[in-house]
Amino acid sequence: MSTYAQTELHGFITEQNSGNKPVKNVRVSSFSANEIMTNSDGSFILKFQNGFPGINVTLEVKREKWIVISEDKLNLNLPEDPINNKWQLVMCKESIYLARQEEFRTKIRQNIQKEYDNKLKSIDKEKEGWQKKANQLYEDYQQLQKRFNEIAEEYTRTNLDDLNEKEIEAYKLFEEGKFNESIALRESFDSEKNLINAINEQKKAEKEQVKLDSILKAKKKEIAFNKNNLRKLAKEYELQFEFDLAGETLEKLVNADSTDLKSNYDYAYFLAKQNKHQEAIKFYATSLLLNDNEYGKSAVYNNLGLLYKDTQDYGKALMFFTKSLEILELLALKNPKVYEPVLAGTLNNIGGLYHDTKDYSKALSSYTKALEIEERLALKNPEVCEPDLASTLNNIGGLYHDTQDYGRALSSYIKALEILERLALKNQDVYEPDLAGTLNNFGSLYRETKDYGKALSLYTKALEIEERLALKNLDVYEPDLAKTLINLGILYHDTNDYGNALSSYTKALEIVERLALKNQEVYEPVLAITLNNFGSLYRETKDYSKALLSYTKALELRERLALKNPEVYEPDLAKTLINLGILCKDIKDYGNALSLYAKALEIIERLALKNKDVYEPDLVRTLNYLGALYFETKDYGNTILVFTKVLEIRERLALKNPDVYEPALAQVLHNLGLLYYATQDYGKALSLHTQALEIRECLALRNPDVCEPDLASTLHDLGLLYYAIQDYGKALTSYTKALEILERLALKNPEVYEPDLAKTLINLGILYRATKDYSKALSSYTKTLEIEERLALKNPEVCEPDLASTLNSIGVLYYEMNDYKNALKWYYQSLRFYDNLVKKNPVIYKKYFSDVLSNFELVHLKMIENAETFKDKIIVQNQIIAFYEFLVKEYALDYTINLGNSYRTLAWYCLFDKKFEEAEKAAREALNPTKFQKPEGYDEKLEWVNTNLALALLFQGKYKEAEKIYKSLMNKPYEDSTYKTVFLADLEELENAGITHPDVAKIRALLTK
Repeated sequence: MSTYAQTELHGFITEQNSGNKPVKNVRVSSFSANEIMTNSDGSFILKFQNGFPGINVTLEVKREKWIVISEDKLNLNLPEDPINNKWQLVMCKESIYLARQEEFRTKIRQNIQKEYDNKLKSIDKEKEGWQKKANQLYEDYQQLQKRFNEIAEEYTRTNLDDLNEKEIEAYKLFEEGKFNESIALRESFDSEKNLINAINEQKKAEKEQVKLDSILKAKKKEIAFNKNNLRKLAKEYELQFEFDLAGETLEKLVNADSTDLKSNYDYAYFLAKQNKHQEAIKFYATSLLLNDNEYGKSAVYNNLGLLYKDTQDYGKALMFFTKSLEILELLALKNPKVYEPVLAGTLNNIGGLYHDTKDYSKALSSYTKALEIEERLALKNPEVCEPDLASTLNNIGGLYHDTQDYGRALSSYIKALEILERLALKNQDVYEPDLAGTLNNFGSLYRETKDYGKALSLYTKALEIEERLALKNLDVYEPDLAKTLINLGILYHDTNDYGNALSSYTKALEIVERLALKNQEVYEPVLAITLNNFGSLYRETKDYSKALLSYTKALELRERLALKNPEVYEPDLAKTLINLGILCKDIKDYGNALSLYAKALEIIERLALKNKDVYEPDLVRTLNYLGALYFETKDYGNTILVFTKVLEIRERLALKNPDVYEPALAQVLHNLGLLYYATQDYGKALSLHTQALEIRECLALRNPDVCEPDLASTLHDLGLLYYAIQDYGKALTSYTKALEILERLALKNPEVYEPDLAKTLINLGILYRATKDYSKALSSYTKTLEIEERLALKNPEVCEPDLASTLNSIGVLYYEMNDYKNALKWYYQSLRFYDNLVKKNPVIYKKYFSDVLSNFELVHLKMIENAETFKDKIIVQNQIIAFYEFLVKEYALDYTINLGNSYRTLAWYCLFDKKFEEAEKAAREALNPTKFQKPEGYDEKLEWVNTNLALALLFQGKYKEAEKIYKSLMNKPYEDSTYKTVFLADLEELENAGITHPDVAKIRALLTK
């Protein structure tokens, strides 16, 4: 055989389903071979300059408005005898191909829906286990919905010229949508038995060295027919939801001929789709051994990588992806037009793997390489390549999103969105789902950068698309609709629009609960997420009973899911335990909070031992919550231990990946600073806050939209620290810088930043108060009040506590300014809010209510102290009485003793003002109240008021009545002595004030006898 023949490839091209009609004027080329046009008979001869038999080559075949049907034959090993092994390729006019493809798509989709509905109706709901059957059926339905394009593609590419009469008859039935008839016909061929017989006869003929080509060709044809029939039968079983039969059929193919590459590959692919990962891996491994085609090997390696990635065996996944990549890179050098699209797909898979394992720099490198290829390909062939380009841009956007590089994430999402919007205009059915997904991603980016207006607009557009898609196909698109509703709920939640958040979550919950009834395994995890969101919403609105109910339901689901699949669901279980712990901390149930955090920590520590890269960030978050609990319960020793551990991890992570972990490191330094501030170790607190400030200032320069809020927080807390050490100048500087940032942020997004702005203003006011700059203090407090009143109108549950506190602070300011009238006015307003809060949550707010009452009493004492005459004291004392009467009447509080004592004091002041009748009246009201019921023990505690009543009677000349009181009490114990001592002291004090009466001598003689 000549060298010339050994470096050639002889072939011909025919038109699909035409009776092998030749296709002329087709351009055929290959790397290191000549380019040639097919002749009138469709033939071509390629000459490879440096070729030899067995070398792997890839063909490029092109004619305008035609497509290659037999794509699997574009990659081959050059034959030993090219003349007697002519290579056939099949092409079809693009318009005919697309029309037939859409026809198959429609019929297959309709059949899937019909079969699903019928099988769902056939499930007997009275029998035990019906729910499990329904769940499995729905899961199968969703798998087919995802795969019907792939199956339609396979049937569209079938060339009838390669089939015998039996196969054509079965194909035509399928083409007409008569799927059951097609299956029945294929089953009648008895292909399993005939295949085994044909293989045995072929082996026998080869063993006996039968040289009749006609016999061997006949057997090969018979084998090919039966194999193809069984493969098609398996596909058609799948479309009828007969997955067991499909699997058995594919297994029969492998058993009949274990050396058949395609049979092993097809069975492995089927098993992977059925989530039978280990079995799939086994048959992919066999297909690798049988495969002598480099491109075929790369496909197997890629699929093995996907399988190991799904099972979270990232080491093996990377190994197989890398092997696939190495082959494809070499093939792409030889024939970039054919292999670069596949190469880009593998690079995307590798990028996804690194992304999942948080190796962001390598992920970006892989995604970027894929992007470079796809951008170049999309310029040449936008219709074919732009969908993949949009997908890669979405992946890169997601990566930048996760690393908080929001500017680049925004750029990538915008490019993806532009492509998908253009594609969706041409083909709504195909591209609108991806468009909605990108809008969702885009919305989440704006939500995280707190540009809530744009986030709302994008989520709303996604919602409109998904609602429209769900009307067409509820089962397929309702899950995406629920996801968007959840995202909208989170957005409303973040902007404190709790009414709309509740509405969105409720709509999502209705969908997810319905989906979970159909398919527990798939949708119970989503249901748990939704319940978790409900719990967080109710917790923030302080509806703690509903929060507890929602979190508990989520916990029950996740505990059950974690028992079945701990690797997948234990991380989510830990999150719910943490949320419940936060709730318990909020309601001061510290014992349960500690127990829940400990359970979460045990899970996360175990996961982190297996996979440090993935779970260490979760470990740090859990430790942070635990540290915050210890901090709140003033267990500062444990707080320091926990936060120090967090700091060690954060510092290590930040050294590896500063872009990702420096923000978290700054937060840990900030938290530790707060801890040392609380323990009054101000030196360490200052050092830590300063370190946090340095990091956050750098971050804010690079990414102000994201990092300025944290910078403002550190500046605010530094202000608190400087205030504590009485460095008021630096405190003012820190507060002012924080204020400048927050005022700017609040202009853009008042709903998010006004609460922090109000907090900074109130502390600035406290600083001015401490430095006696009362006008500036009042200005800061007034600005705070304006914000909090506005916020409380929108969200009273959340904002009224801060409003009540600010009103009290204004009262304190006026008190220090000696403006007692205004102090009382603001205290009254504060008290009204705290009264309402105490009724809702007495455990938390009773203390604050009591603090305001104490402030009232301080004002009253000061007013009495400053009163120059007893007339003035009487006026003030009447105000005090009115205050206590208000408390007893309005709040039904047990201030009766205080009120009785206030009347006693009024009686005393009246004596000195010589208003003896009013003194008597006040004393009698104290002893026998007319405005309230005396509580138990009242008479005993108020008995001493009789001393003032006796004096009032004595000075009015009512001697007998006075004498009666003196005699009854004079020898009774009072504190460390007797009432006699008190009586004599009172008489002396009044006489010294010039107040006397002739009967005083008689009473003194009585008392001293």
